[in-house]
Amino acid sequence: RDFCLSRGLGDVYKRQDNINVEGLLVISTCDVLTGDGNYIVDFSDINVNDIYANKQNLTKEFTIIAKNCEPGRNLRITFTGEENDNLPGFIKVNGEEKGIAIGLSVNGVPVKINNHAKYLGEINDNQVLFKNGAYIQGEPNAIKEKDIVAGDFTATANFTLSYD
Repeated sequence: RDFCLSRGLGDVYKRQDNINVEGLLVISTCDVLTGDGNYIVDFSDINVNDIYANKQNLTKEFTIIAKNCEPGRNLRITFTGEENDNLPGFIKVNGEEKGIAIGLSVNGVPVKINNHAKYLGEINDNQVLFKNGAYIQGEPNAIKEKDIVAGDFTATANFTLSYD
């Protein structure tokens, strides 16, 4: 740790100092395989009467695929978004439609958004798969009163992939 600087023939300057090193060690991220980073789930073929009947075939499946993840690490998914006031844990819809919310599932297990629960992905070769479902759920009072309003709607949820 000595630093020596010569200045002329007999003039030697010595100085002792510390070297401080700081950094951040990170784990490489996975590549999420989507065309544009968005997943679109189309509910255009759902009938209001099917919601009132609480039919189970209203789920639309979609798969999130992560590739080039850190070997030997568990990858988990969480969902966040704006919650429906009458169905906590379900995604609020915006638009003409009234009396419904969007529910999510991972590997067939219903999930609530914004609850910080993490759901494990399925490893397949060098990819991690999250087999998800989105479904329409009628608000309890809207089903009871049969006052769901049909129309166009949108709903947005965000997902985060993280290592254990």
